[in-house]
Amino acid sequence: MAPASSRGNASLLFFNGKLLLRGGSTADAAAVHAGRFLAIGSESSVRRRLARAGFSPQRGWRQIDLRGRWLIPGLIDAHMHPLFGAVFQEAGLALRDESGAFLNRPQAVAAVVRAAAAQRRTAAPDAREAAAWLAGYGWNPALARDPQFNSGLLDAVCPARPVFLLSLDAHFALVNSAGWRRLQPLKFPAGSGVIPLDAAGRPRGLLLETPQFVASLKVLAQMRPERVARAFEAFQQDALAAGLTAIADVIADPGVLRQYLRLYRQGRLKLRLFASPYGPMRVYEPMRRLLRQHKADPDRLGLGPEKYLLDGTPGNHNAAWFQAYADDPATSGYLTIDPAELEARVARAHRARRDLALHAAGDLSVHIALDAIERGWRAGKPAARIRIEHFDNINAADRRRLPQLARRGLVASIQPTHFAEVYCRIIRQVIGRERMRREYPLRSLLRAGIPVALNSDWPAAMTFKPLEVIAAALRHGRERLSPRQALDAYTRASAYALRRETSLGELAEGFHADAVLLSGNPLGQSPGRLRVLATMIAGELQYGEWN
Repeated sequence: MAPASSRGNASLLFFNGKLLLRGGSTADAAAVHAGRFLAIGSESSVRRRLARAGFSPQRGWRQIDLRGRWLIPGLIDAHMHPLFGAVFQEAGLALRDESGAFLNRPQAVAAVVRAAAAQRRTAAPDAREAAAWLAGYGWNPALARDPQFNSGLLDAVCPARPVFLLSLDAHFALVNSAGWRRLQPLKFPAGSGVIPLDAAGRPRGLLLETPQFVASLKVLAQMRPERVARAFEAFQQDALAAGLTAIADVIADPGVLRQYLRLYRQGRLKLRLFASPYGPMRVYEPMRRLLRQHKADPDRLGLGPEKYLLDGTPGNHNAAWFQAYADDPATSGYLTIDPAELEARVARAHRARRDLALHAAGDLSVHIALDAIERGWRAGKPAARIRIEHFDNINAADRRRLPQLARRGLVASIQPTHFAEVYCRIIRQVIGRERMRREYPLRSLLRAGIPVALNSDWPAAMTFKPLEVIAAALRHGRERLSPRQALDAYTRASAYALRRETSLGELAEGFHADAVLLSGNPLGQSPGRLRVLATMIAGELQYGEWN
C-alpha cells in the first residue's frame, strides 16, 4: 500500500482554462477525483458528468478558475541520474573554476579536494563522519589521458578519507587509495569497461565505463541514508518547480532502490520514480522482488527498462564509430558489449517481456543496436520495447531501415541539451563536420514512425528543466521539432518509453491526475518565456499555487 501522502484524496474541478489534450486540441474543464481525471471537456459537460455520477462540486470539491491559463500533462524525464546529480554534483565538491568551467588540470582538482578535506576535518562531528566518502563531480574527461591524474594525486591531499570524483559526462571516475580499498571487490563483465594500470601494473585510480557505474552505486550504498535522502529532496523540490512529475533513474541496483524505498515509506518521495536495473550487475529480479516485498505502488515507485552500455561518449573518445575520430586517427572508440551477446539479450528480452535501454552514441554502436533489434525479434507483435539511449548519430544505410524497425519495438530516447553549443564546440572537433551534420536526427526518427522521448541525462547535461530541454529541441536546425512534437515527446512518448502510456503522459479520463500549470501558451510562446506556476501529481499540489 502507498504511504498516505502519495494517495490523491483531493476532489478538484478546473474550469475556464486551456487544457492541452492529445493531438493539440484543448478542453475548458476537468474533474479530478481519487487521484485521477474523472471527466474532461467543456465546463458544462464536465458538470453534467459529475451530476450523473452523484457528485456535487458545491459539497467537498475545490473549484479552481484557471483564468484562461494553460494546463498541460505532467512532464516526464525518462532518462536521468538523479542521485548522481543530487549527491555527487549538487551536494558534493564542485569541480569548476571561478568562471564555471569544468576543471581540466590535475592540480586544480587536487586543490579543491585539499580544501574540502581540511574543512571537513575541523567540522566532522564524529569518527564515522570523518571516514565518510568525499564525493565530487565535474572534471573534464580529457584529464583521463594525463598520467598525473591518478590516485596518488588525491592521496597527497587526502590520504585517509575515501575520495570519489565523477567526470563531467559521468562515464569516468577517479578514486584515491582509501576509496579503492573501500570499493573492493569491484566486479564487472570483461570488455564492458577499463581500469587503467600504471607502468608497474597497479590501478591508476581511474574507472572507465561499467567499472565507474558499478563503483558509483557502491559509493551511494555506503553513504548514510539520510545524507542521500536530503540531497535527493533538495533536487526533488527543484524538479517539481520545473514541472517534472515523473522521472527515471536509468542506472540503479538494489542499494539505490533501498534509498528510494526509504523515501517512499516515509512519504518523502513526491515524484513518480522508475529505477532501471543495471544489466551487467544482473539485478533485475532482486530489484523486482524488493519492490514486491515492500508492496510499492508500481505507478509511484517501479522498475524502468534494464540498462546496458554499448559504448561511451564522443567527448571522451569512447563512443564507437565506423571511422576514426577526427582529432585522434589512432582510435575510433570501442564497443562495451559483443554484438552477438547483444542480439541474444534482445531475443531474451522479447521472450521475457522485459524492456531494454541501450546506451549508443557512435554510429557503430547505433548500428549494432539496430542489428540486434532487427534480428532479435522473430515474428508477431514485439513483446519488449527496446530503447536506444542518446541515438547521437546514424549513417545513411541505417537511416533507410528505420521504418521497418519502428514496427519492432524501437524507441528513441534523446537529450537535446547535449547539442547545446557548450557541448557541440567539443564534439565538432572530435568527430568532424561530416558526422556533425548527422548528429541527433530528431525529426528523421519521427518521420520514420519511431516514438521519440525527450529527456535530460542530468547531470551529464547542464539542466534537467524540461522547458530548457524543449527549447533546445526547437533550435536543432533541419532536425528541429515543432512545439507540439516536443511537448508530446516529453509527455506521451516518455510515458510510452516507460510503458506507462495507459496511465501517464496525457490529460485524459482515467489517467493519473498529473499536470502542470503554465504562465502562457506552450504551442505559441518561446519556452524561455514560460514559467511553471503549479505542479500536480495524483491530484495533489506539489509545487506553486492555482490562483
